[in-house]
Amino acid sequence: MPEQGGAQGLSRAASTAAWGGYSNGQIPASALAKVPVGVGQPYLRPDAAAAYNDFSAAFRTKFGKSLSITEAYRDLARQQALWEAYQNGTGNLAAKPGTSVHGWALACDFGSNVNNAGSAEKVWANANGPKFGWQPKGDGFSSPEPWHFEYDGSYQGSGSGSDKATDEDMRLIQSGGRGIAAIGPGYFFQLPEGEFVSQATEIWGDPFIGNDRQFDLWRAIVLQGTTA
Repeated sequence: MPEQGGAQGLSRAASTAAWGGYSNGQIPASALAKVPVGVGQPYLRPDAAAAYNDFSAAFRTKFGKSLSITEAYRDLARQQALWEAYQNGTGNLAAKPGTSVHGWALACDFGSNVNNAGSAEKVWANANGPKFGWQPKGDGFSSPEPWHFEYDGSYQGSGSGSDKATDEDMRLIQSGGRGIAAIGPGYFFQLPEGEFVSQATEIWGDPFIGNDRQFDLWRAIVLQGTTA
């Protein structure tokens, strides 16, 4: 599925440093690691691939299925084709060639129901993906793309799934002025109202309820290890 384009796409791509001396969308397969994909080139940057494998292993433990990838690395020719289709009105929104994070082999469009906003799989992926360096960047697009995640380099895993985190680390917290959030070691995710909350409570149980000061304290402890 095409990535968000426009100025937002440019700024995100600009913040993703080139690596290995390669250009966006022109990275040789020999510099990449293979991953299973639905369409396009079956590759990611090696550290992103290892992080994906651990992320998928944790996903499989939770849902009994692998975390499928619709598309990962996108070479310049494919990005050009998507861009031209978007420009002539025959395709979906796509980033300008040379600006896509897919072109750095650092983005994935996930399936396995993660592509459906508000699903249990999407809620879990949003809460757990950052543990593996996979950020749900597509949620912030002007036209949200729940399937689109980007690897930020923060997780260096084995790729075997042996380093995976568990749901035992996650909790929900709530206060009258702050709403509901999922927290875990080094992680905080503010939950939107509605289906996100109902799915999260099915996964992690009822939230711990406190006042706003306690909520801020819990958030500070999991993020910084300090008091608010």
